Amino acid sequence: AEKDYTGGQSVIALGIVTSREVMFNALGWYTLSLIPIIYLAINVSWVLVPLAIAGMLVTFWYAWGKFNWTHETALAVGVGPIAVLIGMFSVNPNPPWLIGLLVSVPTAIILCYLGLAFDEWPDAEQNLKKGVKSLAYKVWEYGISLEWYVMSWFLFVLLYQVFLISLG
Repeated sequence: AEKDYTGGQSVIALGIVTSREVMFNALGWYTLSLIPIIYLAINVSWVLVPLAIAGMLVTFWYAWGKFNWTHETALAVGVGPIAVLIGMFSVNPNPPWLIGLLVSVPTAIILCYLGLAFDEWPDAEQNLKKGVKSLAYKVWEYGISLEWYVMSWFLFVLLYQVFLISLG
């Protein structure tokens, strides 16, 4: 059964709003979000501006990625490296950004490859019929248990963290 909290996904199809209104809503929020970014760019680091723009572009990649197998990766880039780098450059003009990138990987994997699997599993059948492509949907389609899928990602994250620890 489909989730009961996804009622907002069909607002364009139902004619409640137009795609133009959705676009202007997004542009308005993007513009408002640039206010603190510009302030921080002036006072801390200009690197925040391209990072913020990349974060905004992730929203388009995520929507497009639902039909070409990359939406988990798009979300992972947004909540992992981009979010971590924005946080680092917001408080330090010269942070150890490579460490931030490496450390952001487990969070991105847990939130996006595991979290999306939990979110997508209940409506996998319906979304596969719509043409949505997802690693979690493929796992569901092949009858692999959700538990095995989730634990394999946790094992990968554990091994990745052990690798980082061994690097020092």
